[in-house]
Amino acid sequence: MNSTKPVRPQVGFRCLAAAVLMAVIFCDPINGEDPNPLQQQPTEDRLSPIEEEFAYTAKSPPERVSAFLKIADRKMDAAKRLYKAGLFQEMAASLRGYSSALQGAVMGVAWGEDLGANMQRQEAAIRKVLRRHADILNKLENTQPSGPKPSLLQARAALASAEIAQPLR
Repeated sequence: MNSTKPVRPQVGFRCLAAAVLMAVIFCDPINGEDPNPLQQQPTEDRLSPIEEEFAYTAKSPPERVSAFLKIADRKMDAAKRLYKAGLFQEMAASLRGYSSALQGAVMGVAWGEDLGANMQRQEAAIRKVLRRHADILNKLENTQPSGPKPSLLQARAALASAEIAQPLR
């Protein structure tokens, strides 16, 4: 007996999550944009072991999305505070792992959808964080002294990638 129930396309969120991963990989600062030598920069935009442990101890997809969004929020708030204090190098360091945190939140939604969970609240939370962080980045970009801004550009790329995966509605 054939079912008349429509099949939900599997393309949506998972393909877009892959786009986030690709953006993280390809959004490293270009040589010559950052005044720090390349040897002093981390090779990957990873979360710290403590942040990873915090996120991955969450057992359910909604909890994991929440944990990753908290990490991203803390990083953006730290960058904002350090910017106001004029500590631009430290601000760049505070944004390390930001892309990974956003990617983790998007992947948490995909995981929940794979399990059949309703992830609408988590999707709305991601959209809210994306809007708030975009506003903060706009202010930082417009008021930072002229010169290279690779950490802000990388954070902007992470936001754009997450927005593709989780369109603002």
